[in-house]
Amino acid sequence: EMGLGNWFIQAVNTDGLIYETMTSDEEQNRGEYCFRQLDAGTWTLTEVVQEGWVSTTGSSIEVILDEGEGLTFKNFGNFNSKYPFLTFSLVINNIPSF
Repeated sequence: EMGLGNWFIQAVNTDGLIYETMTSDEEQNRGEYCFRQLDAGTWTLTEVVQEGWVSTTGSSIEVILDEGEGLTFKNFGNFNSKYPFLTFSLVINNIPSF
């Protein structure tokens, strides 16, 4: 699947506070994003779905990080009627916890 650049992804902690907002890779348009220095615990990763797009996988992913753990390949799927034969993804490449 092709990636989408310039999308906003938020890391929200269990208190509902937005820890950080990242923009998916806009230079390479690969749709990759990375959060660094997230503490151990439960996080909700939420994409801000853009106008004209529909989320095909849900707009939130819950992840649980252990101390020092990183995660890869947590994907969001999106569909746009301008591109009826393609599915686009936002890919998480790394969430290291320090």
